[in-house]
Amino acid sequence: MSMRSKDVEIYVIKLRRLDVRRCVMQQRIKKAVVIIILLGMAAAFSGCAVLTPPEDWSENDTKYEMVWQVLNVIDARQTSRIQGMPGLYEKDWMTRPLIGLQPSTQDAYQIAATYAVSHYLISKYMPKKLRPYWHGGMIVGKFIVIQKNHGYGLGY
Repeated sequence: MSMRSKDVEIYVIKLRRLDVRRCVMQQRIKKAVVIIILLGMAAAFSGCAVLTPPEDWSENDTKYEMVWQVLNVIDARQTSRIQGMPGLYEKDWMTRPLIGLQPSTQDAYQIAATYAVSHYLISKYMPKKLRPYWHGGMIVGKFIVIQKNHGYGLGY
């Protein structure tokens, strides 16, 4: 190897390290923005928001919500296992920018907790007529994701 090619190789290694640092920093900034938005929403609604179900909340709504929440926990567990699977990456267009391609266990559970609270609040304030469609669509969608993850070897 000539001195020139060694210099190029060192330069490429430095660029890769810089790129990794930049990606990590971007992920941290995105997480911070999401947390700030959620905290801001919580502070804004803390005076008027009550986490009890609305008066028109039915027993079926409770059952559907419980099913979705259980599926959400299964999906979070599967997502946390991605980090141990070389060549396997997070594919969800909404989740990937927040937790990265191979999320840590902490990231996977934090985003799942965010989704859990968001799903409940959306369900709670949705008109009664639309709730069964919302629950049905979300349960089927989450079930499909879990089945695909299982096919990738992420278990249940």
